[in-house]
Amino acid sequence: MDKSKWLVAWDFVKRPKSAFYSVFGDEFGPEVERVQKSVAVCKDDFTARRLRALLQWYGASVCAFAVNGASLDDAGKDREAEQYVARIHTQRLARRGRRGSNN
Repeated sequence: MDKSKWLVAWDFVKRPKSAFYSVFGDEFGPEVERVQKSVAVCKDDFTARRLRALLQWYGASVCAFAVNGASLDDAGKDREAEQYVARIHTQRLARRGRRGSNN
C-alpha cells in the first residue's frame, strides 16, 4: 500500500442528497481531513479510492492527487517569491497612477 497522503477534490453539478454527508461522516471520520468544502486529504491511497468511489456514486466529478510531503521551506526561494509579489503589486499600482508601499 502506498504511504503517501492523497488530496481529493470534487465538484457536484447539483447538490448531493443529505445521505452523502451522513455516509461521508460515518465512513471517513478519522481517515479524512477536510480542508475545504469540496477538498479533503486522505491518509492513504485506499481511503482516497473509497472516497472517490463514494463521491462518484453520488454524482460528483472527482480528481485525486498524491501528496509527496515536500515542503516549501527554502528561505532563498521564499525571498524570491516575496520580491515577485512586491514587484507585481508595485506595477499594478503604477498602472493605476498610485504609489505602492512595502508591506
